[in-house]
Amino acid sequence: MEPPARRLLKNARREAAIVLLAWLGCLVWVVGYSSFRGYTAAPARDSAPPNEPARVGEAPPVPPAVAGAPLETVIGVPRWAFFGIALPWLAATLFTIVFGAFLLRDDDLGAEHEPVTGGSPSS
Repeated sequence: MEPPARRLLKNARREAAIVLLAWLGCLVWVVGYSSFRGYTAAPARDSAPPNEPARVGEAPPVPPAVAGAPLETVIGVPRWAFFGIALPWLAATLFTIVFGAFLLRDDDLGAEHEPVTGGSPSS
């Protein structure tokens, strides 16, 4: 039988690894999906012709793929925001509930010490 301190450390490391992997998965999904789907087409870096200097304060032209395309929505939210932000948020919430209810272990931390009565708090 392994000592209690080793069992506590093993469970804490396992739980931390699970949480870290879940967090990393959500990070990759949110950043990847939102950056890919949030920007349909990247605007040109320099809209001026090669021989003409760019004008200060002038916005680059809107790409044709974005200019006339209707905004797709899901429940009134832009599609990229729903699948890139709201859905992972709901998935993370469900993961937290399931993880906390079924996967976290309540390990015995040893005997609880009784508080000392009748003494001064500094002693």
